[in-house]
Amino acid sequence: MVGSGMTTSVSHFWGDTSADSVANPQTGGSGTPGGEDQAQVDAVLVTHNGARWLPRTLASLAKMTRKPDSLWAVDTGSQDNSVALVESSGLVNQIVGLDARTGFGSAVAAGVEQSVRVDADQEILDLTDSKVDLTDSKVTAGLESETADAAAPDSPSLASQLDVVDLSDGADSQDGVASVASQAPQDGVVGQQNWIWILHDDCEVAPDALTQLLSVAQANPEAWVVGPKLHKWRNTGVVAELGFSYTSTGRRITGIESKELDQGQYDHRSKVFAVDSCGMLVRRDVWEQLGGFTKAQPLFGDDADFCYRVQRAGGLVLVAPKAVVNHRAAGASGRRAGLAIRGNADRAQRRSANLNSLAQAPLWRLPFTGLRVMLAGAFGAFLAMFGLASGSVWDRLVAGFAPVLQVRMLWRIRRGTAKTKAVPRREVRRRRKALSRNGSYWQEAVPRFLDHGSNNSMQSIRRRGRVAG
Repeated sequence: MVGSGMTTSVSHFWGDTSADSVANPQTGGSGTPGGEDQAQVDAVLVTHNGARWLPRTLASLAKMTRKPDSLWAVDTGSQDNSVALVESSGLVNQIVGLDARTGFGSAVAAGVEQSVRVDADQEILDLTDSKVDLTDSKVTAGLESETADAAAPDSPSLASQLDVVDLSDGADSQDGVASVASQAPQDGVVGQQNWIWILHDDCEVAPDALTQLLSVAQANPEAWVVGPKLHKWRNTGVVAELGFSYTSTGRRITGIESKELDQGQYDHRSKVFAVDSCGMLVRRDVWEQLGGFTKAQPLFGDDADFCYRVQRAGGLVLVAPKAVVNHRAAGASGRRAGLAIRGNADRAQRRSANLNSLAQAPLWRLPFTGLRVMLAGAFGAFLAMFGLASGSVWDRLVAGFAPVLQVRMLWRIRRGTAKTKAVPRREVRRRRKALSRNGSYWQEAVPRFLDHGSNNSMQSIRRRGRVAG
């Protein structure tokens, strides 16, 4: 970490944040769970017009008992003072600036690429120091030039020695598998693993969040992805998500009721099908092998697609119930300006769900899945015409028909999944259904719909009251 303080003073709700208060879930003591923590964790914080939420985010990162070994901020064309807030915090190693049209997956990839380059530079210096006798005057005179030659990008032996991934060629993450991970990731001790921690600019992490994530990873060396428990941003005692599955149409199933208080009733969960990208902890070798988040999903659905590819590759996705992260979900709720999507957030989420449904369907079932997606879009448009469904008629039609017509994009996603598959599709489908028994889409959608309608009615009553007054 570079820097240790931040200039913005923000009140925090987590209470006692001292290192001694962090309980060890395995030994019952204090300190790092499971023994000495030697894992290398590189965090990537993606920002986009997030000045409303960044003060709480940065304040929580400053109070962590176990901080990431490096923190890379990636800003995608923010028009507010997001960059200034991140710079003044003194928490980040570097800020990477990208275009406003950059998707979330591409932004995370840029941060990961930057950390790879820095790690490679450090390893170059270490190799030079271990092989060169600095007492030799001839070697000392030529040390600088030799180091520069070793760091040159056209050196074929260096990439093979350091396992450096070059992500700067702009190729789609689904077009191929990184050469450094041509074999399946090998399980090992968490202290020997490098991890990538993905953070949003509208999340507030608990002081021991990273400690708890690493604790679960250490207790399960076969885990490839570990996710936290997500709480609501405002109602911080309300649990929002602890892993999720989804239906055959791509709709999320969390098994958690709306506005449900967190009383530890879901802390028994461990193995899940997928986790949200907010707070997701991913093994670096897994990220490199699978190519990160797909560019076909610029904002929504990328976490579901990535976890599906982890499952197809034979990996394990777990949750850490004691790792708590408050998440505003500003993009999904339509509160973030200037998103890199076409249309509104509701249309983009439906389109992403339908695209995932088509990408994960067996080839023989693909025509029937496409027909079902289009019929669902047409039926949703019919209901929206009479105000019986959310969104506009056009949004419903686009979300239902656009994924079917994007044949090239769909083919690239399916090809990328096929290159790393190790588990049959039917086995992954059976696993997804088994992990969906905690709830159903309709059990969650109907209360949300009724709650949305009651809120609209109350707002109408308030407006009429103000007019009458």
